[in-house]
Amino acid sequence: MKMIKNNQNRKKVVILASLAVVALVVSGLLIYIYAFNGTILGWSATKMSENVNYDPPSRDEVTAGQNEKNDTIADDSKDSDNADLSKTPQNSTNDTSTPTVATDITITSKNQYDNVLQVRTLISKVSNNGTCVVKLIRGTEIGYTTTASTQALANSSTCKGFDIPLSGVARGVWTLSVEFTEGTVKGSTSEEVTIQ
Repeated sequence: MKMIKNNQNRKKVVILASLAVVALVVSGLLIYIYAFNGTILGWSATKMSENVNYDPPSRDEVTAGQNEKNDTIADDSKDSDNADLSKTPQNSTNDTSTPTVATDITITSKNQYDNVLQVRTLISKVSNNGTCVVKLIRGTEIGYTTTASTQALANSSTCKGFDIPLSGVARGVWTLSVEFTEGTVKGSTSEEVTIQ
C-alpha cells in the first residue's frame, strides 16, 4: 500500500512540475510578444515593400544622382593626382606612356604537403581580370614558374592559388616570388621558403 501511494505522489509531482514549466514558457512568450508590440523575434509584421517607391525617378532625383556621380569622379581623379609617389614606380626612360600604379600583395600562406607547395596570397586591389605569376628562384636558377588568374573578394583579391609540384625542384632554401599585374596596376612580393 505504501508503495502505491509513493508512486502516485511521484507522478503528481512530475505532472505539477511539467505544468509549471509549460506555464512559465507560455507566460514568457506572451511577455516577449507584448514587449515587441506584436512582433516575434523583433521583426516587423509589415511588408518591407510598402516603404519602397517603385515610381520612376523624378527630375530632382535624376539630377541629384548625376551630381553625386560627377562628384565621385572628381574625387577619384583628385585622389589619383595626389597619390603617394613613393608607391608609384617611376619609368627609367622619359617616355609618355601611362605610369604604373603599385598595389600591395601579401603571401598569406606557404605550406608544403608531401611533394606540393601550396601558396596563397592577398592583393589589396579588387580584381577579377588580373594575372599572378609565381616563381621559385635560387640565385640565377628558376626552379618553377606558373601563372594564375585572380579572384575578387569583397575588399581585396587573391591569386586563385598555386599548388606547386616539387618533384623537379631541389631541396633547400628558395626565394618565393609572386607578381600581380592588371593593366597599369602592379604589385610584387617575395619570401624565403625551405623545400624539404
